[in-house]
Order: sequence, then structure tokens, then C-alpha cells
Amino acid sequence: MSEDALRGNEKIIVWIANIINPLIAGFLFYYMWRKSSPNKAKQANTISYIVFGVEIIGYIVYRLLTNQPL
Repeated sequence: MSEDALRGNEKIIVWIANIINPLIAGFLFYYMWRKSSPNKAKQANTISYIVFGVEIIGYIVYRLLTNQPL
């Protein structure tokens, strides 16, 4: 089992994939790495939650600023 953390290009790929679709990307990265690299899996999952939360908050703010009902 590898105890490595996300580094360099891996971190960039995880962030970009999660910005595009945080639910599917987070799911894929987590289950891809959960046995071989649990730290990477945990970090990818955390990034997925962060991006999803930011996107939801951004959507709510956008709807409020444009006076559209939620």
C-alpha cells in the first residue's frame, strides 16, 4: 500500500476533473485509489466535497443576485 499524497500533475488533474463534475470524478478517483493509495483517495474525495460545495454556493448566489427563485 502506498502512503503517497497527491503531487504535481495528479493534484491538477484531480482539481480539473472535479471542477467539471465533482460527483462522478470524486467517486472514480476514490474507488480507483482506495486500496492502493488510501491517502490519495481521501484527498481526492475531500477535493470533490470542496468543489461541490463551492459550486452549490455559487449557484445559490447567482440565483439570488439575478432575482430568480431557488
